[in-house]
Amino acid sequence: MKKIYFCFILTLISAISYSQKHTWKIDTINKKETVITNVLYHKVVYNRFYNDIIAVPKGIQCDSFFLMTENGKISKDLSPCYYRWAPDSIGVGMIFACNVVNKDTFILGTSRYYVKKLPDPIPMIANSTGGTISKFSLAKSDNMFAVSLDLDPAYLFDIDSFKICAYRDTTIIFNKEYNTHTFDMEYRFANETFDKDFSNFCLTLKTGDKVLFTHIIAKGFDGTIRNLKPMEFTIE
Repeated sequence: MKKIYFCFILTLISAISYSQKHTWKIDTINKKETVITNVLYHKVVYNRFYNDIIAVPKGIQCDSFFLMTENGKISKDLSPCYYRWAPDSIGVGMIFACNVVNKDTFILGTSRYYVKKLPDPIPMIANSTGGTISKFSLAKSDNMFAVSLDLDPAYLFDIDSFKICAYRDTTIIFNKEYNTHTFDMEYRFANETFDKDFSNFCLTLKTGDKVLFTHIIAKGFDGTIRNLKPMEFTIE
């Protein structure tokens, strides 16, 4: 029994000794270089999306530390202290601000983040989500956009397909499905969504006619496919 008790005490002393030694090494670094107290300004980031991150050093140069994460990839941007981070899973995790001294990596600061799915975009035509519109404005509208306004800057999704149905009273006067790829993810430039058939048809609309855009499918940079809410316009 005494032998077991002695072994336990010896193990405990060894563990405390290691802990104190490890803590001493980190404290020594912290005394020389102030700990980064806030790694992220925004605690919410989006999955499979390049989030801009600002590391805020306190008393040290931006090039004297680097960021690490266990969720996805993080890379240094062109500007000092700026990073781009693309998580690969939804949930809670940590980002670590680190530096290397004598081949040892030290954690200078940490920050908890929340990785969320990109919010569903809002479909828009002529900067409107529905309501009254003139037939001339509708005829001049070349594009349908799907925009996530929650992001700064706003993020455009790729419109994949949709359906247009127009009514005069209870009679269908236009009905057509569109399959298109309107958004270049690299250059962020929108091409024409509608064809001449729809533009010419818009000029024949009368006051009170209704134009519905339904079955709107959009694709995001995160690889997800979104079914968006329909839009309804009434000709003024």
